[in-house]
Amino acid sequence: MENMEIKKISEFKSANILITGGAGFIGSHLVGRLIKEGHKVVVIDNLSTGRKDYNPPTASSHSLREWAPNLNPKAKFYKTDIRNPKIYQIFKKEKPQVVFHLAAQPIVDTAYKNPLETIEINIMGTTNILETCRLKGNLKSIIVVSSDKAYGKSKDLPYTEQSPLKGDH
Repeated sequence: MENMEIKKISEFKSANILITGGAGFIGSHLVGRLIKEGHKVVVIDNLSTGRKDYNPPTASSHSLREWAPNLNPKAKFYKTDIRNPKIYQIFKKEKPQVVFHLAAQPIVDTAYKNPLETIEINIMGTTNILETCRLKGNLKSIIVVSSDKAYGKSKDLPYTEQSPLKGDH
């Protein structure tokens, strides 16, 4: 992984892409976009905040939840937690070239109420995914997604990758 080049996803033709958290709001949109671009997509999600059902928006959709497409049926789906050591077997079977890591416990109130589980999910789960990527060895790219919470409360909008990190939770 030390010699991994940074490439645009468009440089990969029909890549095998694995997305953790792919049934959530942001992940499901990423899944849809990548499938539309011709990639084979595999999703790992425990469905704690996402949905597997596919509900394309309709004219009568009113809530944000109804507008979320959730998991595209063309994606291969594994219902499991990112802390599960058996994830290595999924990587071995599916042979992803690119990994997008979006899975997390993102709810601040939940983190206050249950900090140990949040640490387990967000830190140990991410460690499990990154270690699995390292052991797999032949990945082309790993993208770890964060949250706007990392920037704290800033008046300098929109955030950029050069914005200072100053989380306040």
